[in-house]
Amino acid sequence: MQTIIKTRETVKGLPIDYGDMREEFDLLLQTASGKKLVPREVFENETAELKEMNRALQFDRFGKLEKEKKEFLKWKLEFEAAAEEKLLAMAASLVGKGEVHLMWCPNKACRTGVAIRPGADKSPSIHLYTCPRCKSFLYH
Repeated sequence: MQTIIKTRETVKGLPIDYGDMREEFDLLLQTASGKKLVPREVFENETAELKEMNRALQFDRFGKLEKEKKEFLKWKLEFEAAAEEKLLAMAASLVGKGEVHLMWCPNKACRTGVAIRPGADKSPSIHLYTCPRCKSFLYH
């Protein structure tokens, strides 16, 4: 370090090659600290590579989560379809027995089933039930 300072004082304005002195200075620092010095560019390149690797791992994780989500949605649709089939079969059997009446609104916005209480009149009154969409009376 003293050599660099003396050289700068004695040779002002002239280009100086600090290559040898820089190598000696680096070697001295490495010896004193007990650690190997790494140029900043190497450190930044390694950091960039690690960040890219991290992004790739996260993307792979997101890909796996997306795959699991698609599998879950597929299973959910299969379950809903099976449940709907069972409900429709049960509703059809109740309509056949006269326990449920199918009704619709005049605007064709809604069709619904109306369950009849046990012991009640088997023909529902048309003025008791309204369409959930347009609020008009449902017809039998």
